[in-house]
Amino acid sequence: MPPDSVTQANRLFGAIGHIQTGHIQESCYGIPLNANLDLQSHLSCFALACGLSIIEKARLELGDTIVVAGANRLAHSILIAASRQGARTACVVPTSQQEASYQLGLDEVADMLLDFNYCASYETDLDAFVASSRGRTVYIDAIGLPELVYTMVSRLGQFGTLVLPCQEATGSLSIDICRYIHRMSAQIIYWTRPEKLKDAIAFEECYQRAINLFRSK
Repeated sequence: MPPDSVTQANRLFGAIGHIQTGHIQESCYGIPLNANLDLQSHLSCFALACGLSIIEKARLELGDTIVVAGANRLAHSILIAASRQGARTACVVPTSQQEASYQLGLDEVADMLLDFNYCASYETDLDAFVASSRGRTVYIDAIGLPELVYTMVSRLGQFGTLVLPCQEATGSLSIDICRYIHRMSAQIIYWTRPEKLKDAIAFEECYQRAINLFRSK
């Protein structure tokens, strides 16, 4: 969020939709800023709060495994949040993002990095990593590539979970709901920005947890 948008929002930090320079186009729920932090720290805490909110939505537990698709700030925040919850983590990096600035950060927080290049080695490594898991495996798409979403859906095991937080995705795909979802008793969770007051309050709690994590680490 640009600095002038923060000012126009009366120092409230919101999970919102489209932003125009100098003003916010639509009504939104705001999160009170911590007066002791600078703007960059607010942005970092807000990003981590998104990751915490996503893994909370997925009901991630100690010992579970997550597989995140994407090499961006959202993927990075999810991986950090999951690792703080004691989860095993893998990150799938598409060819288009293999030179992304967040790749170095992903190396530091992911237990395994996989290059998505349609090769058999990629699928073999992913399947081996998932097979070594002891808890549930949660798949999270942070980039919106139909091919990667399909890869995740086709690997949903019994009571598996797929989280879709990428609201800007423009691609689409067809999947066999009966085969991959119903027969596996799997669930697909859509993570969106807060649309109700209780959701905004829950997100603010994640924001405060993010601040505490930055202070402790």
